[in-house]
Amino acid sequence: MNTRKILFGIMTFSVLIFASCTNDTADAELYEVGIDKSKITKGPDSIDKSKITKGTDAIDKSKITKSNNQN
Repeated sequence: MNTRKILFGIMTFSVLIFASCTNDTADAELYEVGIDKSKITKGPDSIDKSKITKGTDAIDKSKITKSNNQN
């Protein structure tokens, strides 16, 4: 009984190692092809982050103080 478990474990281990070490060239090409980022365009709903400015309602974080009042 114990030898069956050991034999089954060795066979399972060898099958998994063999399956993970095979070189599958058909699928490898899909992952090696990169994306040309110069062809990616922004949609009409995109936000130009360079035009975002602090408004008059912005909070100056340097003026925030910690208080000991707990309600």
